[in-house]
Amino acid sequence: MYIEVKNAVKKYGSADNCVYALHNASLSVERGEICVILGHSGSGKSTLLNMIGGLDTLNSGSIDVAGYTISDFSSKQLIEYRRENVGFVFQFYNLIPDLTVAENIKVIADISKEPLDVDELLKILGIDMLASRFPNEISGGQQQRVAIARAMIKKPKVLLCDELTGSLDSSSARDVLRLVQEVNRAYGTTILIVTHNAEIKKMADRYVHIRDGKVVVNEVQTEKAGVTEMNL
Repeated sequence: MYIEVKNAVKKYGSADNCVYALHNASLSVERGEICVILGHSGSGKSTLLNMIGGLDTLNSGSIDVAGYTISDFSSKQLIEYRRENVGFVFQFYNLIPDLTVAENIKVIADISKEPLDVDELLKILGIDMLASRFPNEISGGQQQRVAIARAMIKKPKVLLCDELTGSLDSSSARDVLRLVQEVNRAYGTTILIVTHNAEIKKMADRYVHIRDGKVVVNEVQTEKAGVTEMNL
C-alpha cells in the first residue's frame, strides 16, 4: 500500500476529559488512487488528513506514506516531508491577495526542488488566461483552481483536499472535481478528498467512511461515475 495508517490514535485532554479525534483508525490507499473520505462533522476525517499530511502527530499508531514512516519523523523531518511530498488544498483558498495568479503559484515553485513549469501547468489546468489577474478579480471556482495549481506545482506525491468544494456552487464544484480528475490522470497523483458530500464518493477509486474517530468503511469501487452524473 502507498498510504498505510495503522491503529492511529489522536486524543486531547486526559482522564474523564479525554476526547478521541482518532480512535485506532486504520486506512490503506494504493498509489495513484482517488480516495474520498466521508464522515460527519467531528468524525475525525480532517484530523486523519492532517496526520497523513504531517501537520500534526499521533499519540500512538503508525503512518507510512510513499515509503516513509512519517509517524517516526522529527518536526524538522516533517517540514521536509510536507515540502517535498505533499500538496494541500483547503476549502478556503488562502491565496496571497497582492500577488497575481501566476505569482501565487510561482512563490511555491521558487521553494521547490524540481517544480513543474508554471506556464505549462496553467495551460493544463485551463487557467492560463487568468495568469495576470489578482485573486479578487476571479470567481471562487477559479480561485480554487489556482489553489490546486499552487499545490501541484511542486509535483507532490500526495494531494490532500479538505472540503475543496464546500464554498462553491454546483457548477463550480463540478469544474473543480473535473480538474482533480485531470490532475490524477495527467500526473498519477494519489489524491485524498475529505468531504461531507456523499455524492463525491461516486468519482472515487476508493471510498472511506469515518465515524467517531474510526474507519468503518474502506472499499475499492470498481465502477465510478462521471462528475456530470453527480447531484452536487
